[in-house]
Amino acid sequence: MSKHEKLWGSVTILNEGHNYRVKEIVVLPGEDTSIESHDFRTEIIHIVGGHGEIAFKKEAHGELFVKHIRYGDQFTIPEFMVHNIRNTNGEDLILIQVEFGSWLSDEDVTHWVSNMSGMHRKS
Repeated sequence: MSKHEKLWGSVTILNEGHNYRVKEIVVLPGEDTSIESHDFRTEIIHIVGGHGEIAFKKEAHGELFVKHIRYGDQFTIPEFMVHNIRNTNGEDLILIQVEFGSWLSDEDVTHWVSNMSGMHRKS
């Protein structure tokens, strides 16, 4: 196991194999993860503590959706979906994330920025 501290919380790799990786992600109260997408992996996320919201776009220039998430929820983030997760709660938001795909590298991340009109690819 390896733990990586982030400005918004932490990521701990619990297990990994040839084409999968399992992480525990903790988002601190009032914080949110970076806005990102992945070209080579899908993520299945299970909420195991707290509550918050996920913002996502099914297409890079499509409509922005925001969904409230809480303990027991699970959802899939397919390849290319722009997304981020926000903790709107006073306690840690804890996720178990299973990643699978053809390339499970931390380099498979496209960062995006957000403004009043939505999410845009970071220059």
